[in-house]
Amino acid sequence: MLGKYLIKLLGKPHGCHRFKSISSSTLRLITTFGGQQSPVGHDGDNRMDGQSTGGREKFFQRLIPVSHYMERQQKLVNMIDDYLDYDKSLSKENGSVIVVSGANRIYVADTRIPTIHFKQNSDFLYLTGLNTREAAHCALVIIADGRSFKSHLFVPFTTAEHTIWEGDGLLGPYYRDHLSSVVNEHNDFVKLSEFLKEHTKRNIFLSKAGLDLSLPSISGHAETKSTVKEDPFKGLKVINVSHLIDRLKVIKSSSEISSMQRTCEIGGLAMNSSRDWSQNQVILNRENFNFNSVMESQIAAHFDYTSRSNGACKPSYPPVVAGDDRATIIHYGANDKPVNSNEWILMDAGCEDLEGYCSDITRSWPIFGEIPSSKSKLSQELYEALSDTQLTLISFAEKNLHEISLNDLFHAMCHYLSQVIAEFGLAPKGDDAIRLADHFCPHHVSHYLGLDVHDTPTIDRKVKLVNGMCFTIEPGLYFRHGDPKAKKEFQGIGLRVEDNFAIDHDGKLINLTKSCPHILHPNSN
Repeated sequence: MLGKYLIKLLGKPHGCHRFKSISSSTLRLITTFGGQQSPVGHDGDNRMDGQSTGGREKFFQRLIPVSHYMERQQKLVNMIDDYLDYDKSLSKENGSVIVVSGANRIYVADTRIPTIHFKQNSDFLYLTGLNTREAAHCALVIIADGRSFKSHLFVPFTTAEHTIWEGDGLLGPYYRDHLSSVVNEHNDFVKLSEFLKEHTKRNIFLSKAGLDLSLPSISGHAETKSTVKEDPFKGLKVINVSHLIDRLKVIKSSSEISSMQRTCEIGGLAMNSSRDWSQNQVILNRENFNFNSVMESQIAAHFDYTSRSNGACKPSYPPVVAGDDRATIIHYGANDKPVNSNEWILMDAGCEDLEGYCSDITRSWPIFGEIPSSKSKLSQELYEALSDTQLTLISFAEKNLHEISLNDLFHAMCHYLSQVIAEFGLAPKGDDAIRLADHFCPHHVSHYLGLDVHDTPTIDRKVKLVNGMCFTIEPGLYFRHGDPKAKKEFQGIGLRVEDNFAIDHDGKLINLTKSCPHILHPNSN
């Protein structure tokens, strides 16, 4: 099943830990990285009171220099100029027009009430740095001649009525300096159609967000009846520019890696706190509400509160908080059911920092009971084996960093998981176990990470890893009820461990979520 090249690179996985029955309900988080166990408490570098902050004074500050956005626009223009040399069907004589749209506001159901979270289009965000709801319904237009360019930002200008209800938006004083640094001119969005018509003889590059010329209405009011202008590019050859932007986005600068470190540290803090808090909340629910469980929704709310309190702007995606057998549903998201003692939780959650960079973390843990159930013990053994598998994958990546791709990591995961499957008596070692690894973990082990959780989708996962890339490593095991390939005692168990990584510009693999331990244990007396 594995190529000779990959077999040569693979080594043996770490030995699996084993569950130890501990009766005390006092909690301690421990990390198993490198075989070490170290406590993570609520003092030292974890304090949030201004002492020993470990660099957290920058959690609420911009880390990307504003000059970088025009530099990125220049790199894109240079790339398009090279592209025109490659594609002989296009002429360089008339230059190019590049249109990158921002996201529109999304409304709740059939109302005019905006959704709680606004997610900016990452192509637009990468080139402008405008990660705010006030940058909804905008468009960046770059007019390029060779490697020279001029950038224009088209913004919905506010009427007197708009100002009453929604303020000045991007035209207010808060954004004045930023706009003057990231574009040459800003114009009224109503002029966009006519402006583009003047440049239809140029090579036309359009981002995957497309072009929406309709005007936004005031939130909460009836939709404005405005005439939607005809698409100025109708019938013309339009080239998707997003695959070129992805080639820029996939390689992070040092300041971008700093932003990734920040959002991952915030997410790790929130995950640590949520695991500890979930245990205590069972007690509080019992005392205050005569309810002997913790709700998935309570845990999700705690993660959101903790991450925002520490500098995050919003969740980077809808979280998964799946208790008991719901953990076998990979994209479970209802988050509305109780979790009882001795049941396990799979939580997949992340946050977005003020510049739009995303974390994506998964941990599994039990709600401790007085005496662990047989299912909880088996879950603990499987999870510790899964943690060891991930540690082995990290070691494999470190040793072969610039020789492998994300797809190679996936094949390595199947190899290592097959040994876990064999050890737990689900299949004999060999190809059958490898096929079962793919069955019990039906998702990829990795994806690129950045301004989107599944970042740069046009970059193939078969390309070799290089400095500046950020990605996840996330092996999982899911034994669904009724699966004939899973023994009965395994059915209803779903586990995953997911960490975030960057390759810095010195070629070193950095675990961005190392402050978030894999395993939660009660203390022994």
